[in-house]
Amino acid sequence: MAVNLEDLQAQVTKLEETNTTTTEKLEAAETARDQANAKVTRLEAVDSLTTKDRDLFKSWGEEEQGLYLKADKDGRSKLLTDARKAAEEAIRKAAEVPEAVQKQMDDLTKRAEDAEAKASGAEKIAREERDLRELASIEKRVGDEFSHLPTTTEEKAKVFKTLRAKLTAEEVEKVEALFKAGEEAISQLGKGTGSDAAAATDGAWGQIEKRAQTISKERNITVAEATDEFLRSADGQALYNEYLKESAQQ
Repeated sequence: MAVNLEDLQAQVTKLEETNTTTTEKLEAAETARDQANAKVTRLEAVDSLTTKDRDLFKSWGEEEQGLYLKADKDGRSKLLTDARKAAEEAIRKAAEVPEAVQKQMDDLTKRAEDAEAKASGAEKIAREERDLRELASIEKRVGDEFSHLPTTTEEKAKVFKTLRAKLTAEEVEKVEALFKAGEEAISQLGKGTGSDAAAATDGAWGQIEKRAQTISKERNITVAEATDEFLRSADGQALYNEYLKESAQQ
């Protein structure tokens, strides 16, 4: 039986084509299997990580991720440890203030503190100056209007200043009215005999002064402050009322 060479050649060509197709399919199947295995390996590797390490893994590039997936357990542990240290160092550097900036901040802080101290000092000086001007004004007034009342002009001025600071305007007006009455009574007594004036000084007002002197020594305060304090007490009010009666009877 004669063999047709052309038919045989055609069959061989067909077989080769079939083998090529089969090979390509096998290769494709192997590639798909490798890709599937790689995905499974990746999922298993990532799933076993903590949330923090998983975020680190996702921040890596493909090459770094590939190295991690191919590494053994110890290799993966080292890669993660190095990555953690690098991340912590990056955070530290980001939070670190440059030396030049820190110096500027320190300078600004010092300037602010110095400015605050100067403002506080200036305010204190201004307050003291206001107090001195006020006291000088009060001294002039008590020197003109209450010259006959006992104690020095300075002490009387301090009493009036203390009264203004602690009492209402209405209360100050009432107290000043009492002082004016006392001033008027003593000024009239001064026109009489010396013995009359001495009697007035030794009477109720003399007791007030003695009590004020005692309080001043016991409490280590000025006589003016002690006088003000005593006149606020029940005994002080009683003696002052007695003093006014004595003045009216002279």
